Amino acid sequence: MTDSKERSELADRLFDGLLQVDGKGRITFWNNSAERITGYPAEKIIGRYYQKQSVKHVSESGRELPDGNVPLLATIKDGLPRDALAYLNHAEGYQISVVTRTMPILDEEGNLSGGMEIFNDNK
Repeated sequence: MTDSKERSELADRLFDGLLQVDGKGRITFWNNSAERITGYPAEKIIGRYYQKQSVKHVSESGRELPDGNVPLLATIKDGLPRDALAYLNHAEGYQISVVTRTMPILDEEGNLSGGMEIFNDNK
């Protein structure tokens, strides 16, 4: 097994949802728990821009958040990790509360190249 494949298999065993975006905000990874929590399969999410797909961060009242208020998008802009209570749209049409943690991804030279978000349902 390659290192990349081993990491993917390990990430798919996590109880928490895990997603990764590149520096432009395009989703490059979506694990099995992200599918379970949101109801959206990876093939409907991977390759799309984070704010151009169905699993969007919304306010408690259900309104879509501006990009600057979305933890992961803010992290890939300024490189700072974040912890937040957030709300997502589920595939079945209802809103879910999640606890989310974001962190930057750096390339070999230390430049910001993307971000990662870990989330779990806040029950």
